[in-house]
Amino acid sequence: MSRKRLIDTELYFDTELYELLGCEGLHLYIRLWGLADDSGVYEPRYADIALQMGALHFTPEKVKKYIDVLTKAGKIIPYSANGKGYHWLKNFLKHQPLSNPSLPKYPLPGWMTCEQREYPSGKKYATYQILPEKLAEVTSSLPIVYSDTTGNGETKRNETETRRKLREGFSLFYEAYPKKLKKAKAWEAWQKINPENGTFELIMDALKRFKETEEWRKDSGKYVPHPTSWLNQRRWEDEIPEEPTKQGRPIASPNMAEVIARGREAVHGN
Repeated sequence: MSRKRLIDTELYFDTELYELLGCEGLHLYIRLWGLADDSGVYEPRYADIALQMGALHFTPEKVKKYIDVLTKAGKIIPYSANGKGYHWLKNFLKHQPLSNPSLPKYPLPGWMTCEQREYPSGKKYATYQILPEKLAEVTSSLPIVYSDTTGNGETKRNETETRRKLREGFSLFYEAYPKKLKKAKAWEAWQKINPENGTFELIMDALKRFKETEEWRKDSGKYVPHPTSWLNQRRWEDEIPEEPTKQGRPIASPNMAEVIARGREAVHGN
């Protein structure tokens, strides 16, 4: 039976999860949080979980596919107890704080402890604690992001570094962009552009200048385009409109073609 939980809405805007699962898989992941007990453990009964997805019409096979993805990504850690298999949601206790958690419904994994406590009324509740060293022993033996089981560690490290820089660049862009809408879509657009070789600097320079224009400042930013549209349409390459001074004389705005040329010179050295 599922539980009523207050789910952190940031999960819906987590670009890493969206990239990993897509919209459908993200809904499944959030549903698992309602199916888990207060320690973050649930039984991987794929047919039952599929029924819990309601109008999304999941099949047991589709449930298993997404859970396998989450397991490989380290979001779910499987374990066995008393001859049965269970799954533990790795970030459950971090993002789902409970004031008075219920006692565990399922056997706990070896990297968790539970202290039973009691109210004066006699009602019992639990306090859970994760044992980091034991958890590390388990995760290091699983074929997930904590270990390299392919023998191609250098390639993975290079890919991870590239990915990290891409995410860092997007974070800087999105933080600076004045209109915060549809972050996941903007992240998709950013990945398609994959700003490098001076493109990131051009984007940020143009963004800074556009933010100073009257069109973007007036009416509380009403006319600022969505970040996804701005990226997909490569608006950083647009010429920035001239702005009048207080004396009515226009301030010359730099031609974006010249800015792009300067950026290329900086990259190629000519």
